[in-house]
Amino acid sequence: TDFAATETDIAAWQLQAIEAGQAWIETTTSQEFQPQELRLHQREGVHYDKGCYLGQEIIARLWFKAKPKHWLHLVQGTGDAPAAASKLNNDVEVVNSIAVNGGYKALVVAKPAALEELGLQVLDLPEALNGDVARPQ
Repeated sequence: TDFAATETDIAAWQLQAIEAGQAWIETTTSQEFQPQELRLHQREGVHYDKGCYLGQEIIARLWFKAKPKHWLHLVQGTGDAPAAASKLNNDVEVVNSIAVNGGYKALVVAKPAALEELGLQVLDLPEALNGDVARPQ
């Protein structure tokens, strides 16, 4: 197959990633979110008991001592798609979004109660991402 000649539909890829709960980091969102908030531990994207990486001590400390108050949700809203890193209110920050059928779908890091206040429809993430984001006790 000639991959160089294959055209990629970036919007289709972005929608599929958002619906799968697969956040991607851009310049505007770099250094904005903790791994737990993005549910990276549920995707095995970060391990707290092995490896050595920049920031490991801080990330491990957060994991073992604190429960996140905000975490990744898939939402659907009306109007224009909000920009990455924009805040819909103090407790809802956009990770990624895409326009869909006169509205938008987005991955946001938020407190659940804040989503209700905004009237956003919370959609189901894949089963592997539905668990508690806190460390099992």
